[in-house]
Amino acid sequence: MGLEDFLETVVKLEPANSTNGSWVYVNGDTYSAGFILNQSREARAMESIDLRDSYTIVMYPTGEITHGDIILRLRDGARYRITSDFAHTPDIAAESLMQASAQKLPPEGGFSP
Repeated sequence: MGLEDFLETVVKLEPANSTNGSWVYVNGDTYSAGFILNQSREARAMESIDLRDSYTIVMYPTGEITHGDIILRLRDGARYRITSDFAHTPDIAAESLMQASAQKLPPEGGFSP
């Protein structure tokens, strides 16, 4: 099994102003990303406060997704806000990847651009 077997299709959600002046999100570019649930003691403590699961997002390098962006996992419609800057593998690594922390967002509402 390779990394590609664990990657899922995601779409970057782009904020846009609707005709009535409120913020909406529209689908942007499509990427492949892997999702790893963070089960550290610190992550569990934070979840007890704000009830959001913490994840590590792994993907091939792209400059298009950054801290604060929201991505949509197409398989189940789950949304994630990127909560850290991306860390990249060293240049000498066999495969170039990047990873960041993310929080799973509530099913409806609960976030703004």
